[in-house]
Amino acid sequence: MFCTFHGSKTVLLLGGYDKGKDPSPKRQQKEIQRAQKQLTQWRKSL
Repeated sequence: MFCTFHGSKTVLLLGGYDKGKDPSPKRQQKEIQRAQKQLTQWRKSL
């Protein structure tokens, strides 16, 4: 789960994977990039 702020609102970006099975920084960075794309799409839809 990632969060950001939009004005006075908190925006939660939900997603998940098993960090115990794949603890690599590469996978974590991939999930961060996925969340950033979701946020960009959400902002465009406003």
